[in-house]
Amino acid sequence: IEKSTKRPVAIKTSRGKNSTEMLKKEYDLLKRLADDNIIKVYDFVEDNSKNESFIIMEYFDGLTLDEFIEKHGPLTEKQAKEVIKQILSSIEGLHDLGIAHRDIKPENVLINNNLEIKLIDFNISKASANQEPFRPLKLQKFNSIFHTQISSPLYCAPELKNSMTYSESVDIW
Repeated sequence: IEKSTKRPVAIKTSRGKNSTEMLKKEYDLLKRLADDNIIKVYDFVEDNSKNESFIIMEYFDGLTLDEFIEKHGPLTEKQAKEVIKQILSSIEGLHDLGIAHRDIKPENVLINNNLEIKLIDFNISKASANQEPFRPLKLQKFNSIFHTQISSPLYCAPELKNSMTYSESVDIW
């Protein structure tokens, strides 16, 4: 519970200079997004004396998609359709803003008992090169090609496995 607002929050912690830089980039990207199916961030805090940083974010009472299925069993076709619709809607919104998540997998989708989802973990996400980093994003189609080979091996698109250039299409794989 956040003391000043009394709202429940989640805290993502990072230690070390490189991790702090990644966490700050993630926070800067997320604070510009307004999508019901993407986790909201409230604040970024650095503790230089301990070389730690924190993102204070929305608390979402749910499980990761893989944990949810393990606990409740497979989704019905109707349930899967609703979940996929929410995931694709949030990905479409990201791509319209020139952002590739680059790590879509069951562990990065939170789901609650009402089958509402939140897309999380934007630490390897990438904004299109023509996006100015600290201005609100404008609606524009994605037009960047990436070369960085970063993803979760079990979920990555063939372009990543074969060390090829790629675009936001890796989020759809």
